[in-house]
Amino acid sequence: MGKFWIISATFSVFGMANVLAAENTDSGHSCSFPTRCYEESECQNDENFSVLIDEQDGKRPQINLPESSIPAIRQLDINNPDTVNTISYVSDIFLNTLHLITIHEDGSARMSSHSFSDAAFTIESVGFCVPK
Repeated sequence: MGKFWIISATFSVFGMANVLAAENTDSGHSCSFPTRCYEESECQNDENFSVLIDEQDGKRPQINLPESSIPAIRQLDINNPDTVNTISYVSDIFLNTLHLITIHEDGSARMSSHSFSDAAFTIESVGFCVPK
């Protein structure tokens, strides 16, 4: 039952996000993440890395990491007044890793990377994004 629920929830989220992605007219975001929080350790300033999120009308957003470009789903929170205009991007699983980028209205951002390999881990990065 656990696997079925996860798959069902995933399809529900992606289905809702596809509808919202169709309304997007942005060209994407340019993000910078100088702080990393490694699983089970404190956050630290680390080598800054940049992420570009490309959006084109009618196409899926692309999360462009330094080493790869990954298709994503865009979600816009329109129901919660505390997080209105918060945008999230959820990547496809690539090299056993899923990426989630959340951008708040003020540009502050968080990116988390979740590995599904045998030695599963999570890395969270804190930074800032601006519209392209």
